[in-house]
Order: sequence, then structure tokens, then C-alpha cells
Amino acid sequence: FVSDLVGCRVFASTGSAAVRELGPVTDVVFGAGEAPLLQVREGAREFLIPFVESYTKQVDLSTKRIELVLPEGMLELDAPLGKPKSERSAR
Repeated sequence: FVSDLVGCRVFASTGSAAVRELGPVTDVVFGAGEAPLLQVREGAREFLIPFVESYTKQVDLSTKRIELVLPEGMLELDAPLGKPKSERSAR
């Protein structure tokens, strides 16, 4: 069941980067496309990661662990942009 994913710890690697723990699944969001999104909390950051077969390496519900292999740059998609344009042109 999808509800079994909530509380699982998510571990992910991207490209050549080592596997890192992102945090727990806090919710599973539907309606944002064909695949449900895992809402994962890493400290103050939140990631919405498509739960699709092509990204999923392993799901072990007995140990509450999800391992993903994500495309390079995916975890930076929601990163803050540089300084606002008004600050850059004020120089």
C-alpha cells in the first residue's frame, strides 16, 4: 500500500555522487502527473520526488528503507536562485 511508504527513510544517489540519506517520506502526493510524488523532508528542505520504477533501486518495507537513483541535478531543481535581479543591478 502507498500508505506503507510514509515513514520510510529515503536514500538516493545521483550520477557519480555517493548515496546519501535524504530523510523520511512525510506524505505521498497524487494528482501532479502520472506518478505519485514522495514528499521527503531533509532538515528544512522538502523534496517532491516522482515514485517511478526507473528511479527505484529498492524498497524494503521491513526496514522502512527506499533506495533511489535520481537523474543528475534533480535534487537541485528547487534550490534557491541567485540574488534577485534588482540586487545584481544595484552594484
